[in-house]
Amino acid sequence: KPPRHARAPPPCDGHRGMGVIREGVLERRGGGIVGKWEEQFFRVDGQTFEAYDVDDQQRQEPKRIIQVPRITELLLEEEKGEISFLADGAKVRLRSSDVPNLRAWYIAIRNAIGGARQSREASPRSSAHSDDVAAASAPARDLWVQIDQLTNLPRAGEAPAQYFVKVRWTRSTRDEGETEARESRVSPEDPAEEGCLVRQQIFLAKAPGQQSVTLSVYRKVSGVTSMVGQTELLLSDPSVVKGQFYPLVDQRGKVMPVQLRMKIKPAAEQAEDSRPSPHPTGASEEAAPADEGGPGGMVIVLESMKNVAASAIRPGRYFVTAKWEGASAYVQSEAFYGCESSNRACEDAFIRQQLHMGPRENQPCIVLTLLRTAGKAPATKPPETVGTITITADSPASLRSGAHQLVASNGQATGASIK
Repeated sequence: KPPRHARAPPPCDGHRGMGVIREGVLERRGGGIVGKWEEQFFRVDGQTFEAYDVDDQQRQEPKRIIQVPRITELLLEEEKGEISFLADGAKVRLRSSDVPNLRAWYIAIRNAIGGARQSREASPRSSAHSDDVAAASAPARDLWVQIDQLTNLPRAGEAPAQYFVKVRWTRSTRDEGETEARESRVSPEDPAEEGCLVRQQIFLAKAPGQQSVTLSVYRKVSGVTSMVGQTELLLSDPSVVKGQFYPLVDQRGKVMPVQLRMKIKPAAEQAEDSRPSPHPTGASEEAAPADEGGPGGMVIVLESMKNVAASAIRPGRYFVTAKWEGASAYVQSEAFYGCESSNRACEDAFIRQQLHMGPRENQPCIVLTLLRTAGKAPATKPPETVGTITITADSPASLRSGAHQLVASNGQATGASIK
């Protein structure tokens, strides 16, 4: 969870497309190799980003004016306390020690960029040009939206709340997918707040011309569903692939303390990232890289894990290994984390990875092993074996999606399964 900060109301925080969106004092780094940081007064509206001397009370003579449509590669780096972007090829760096203020500026600039883009698209004179530009710069590729967790959620009462997230292309009115609802947990730091581990992925089919993705967070309490807030992510923003926290905006356009941790990856890169590491932590057998080619090679699609008895330290960190029965070489999934099941003593997880098996060499069966380590990476102890699954590779059951029961080392069923 990111560090907590005071939540004073941000200065002059307005709505998109309604004059000044935000104004206030930030530090800006000067040019050159050893640029100095200098306080300036900044103002952003739907068309321009302006800088003034702090002492200029009238705000009549800006030191610099940047046209909002020329702003690209907007990036929020909370660990540095900075916002940066490119304007006409030059890098602009801004900073503030007040992190909530910095987040609000990031949202304001991002909303200004989005508003300017929508204005261009709505203009009859420029619509054809805008469509050409959008089509030329559109990602036109499948995406995975990986949603990790929600923090700083205000409690809705004593009744437990459930949260889910809907994902859509911003210029579309149709939701492309939504996560399963997950129950929240009260924050140990502030009883008036709660958090929610989502840890699910949504697939977005490619849509030419789409430049951003909108995520909407919903709360369910006692059968009543309401929207908490939204965030819009520009695909040109480098931070979307880094897995950081993004503040939500409520339906009035105000920045909220609620934050959503997520990242976006092209489906092709997701498939590449899910290929196994040849050296799992704490493994005792000799690992070998996966071999996709050759006769007898197979792909195992890991969908989800259900009803795994939780360890004392939550959430558990899991991974799956696979090998041909009797072989020493194996392949391994990327680590994934469990989340609370409907049975509070158990954990579930969405895995959504692929394991690429090499040629079988006349072996009919594949052995899958689910292992668990406690806490975050890197693990300091050898992994614990949760259970194994033995699958006959050519059986009809193994060629269609289904839940396979995990068996413990004593041969007893564990009650857990992997789909």
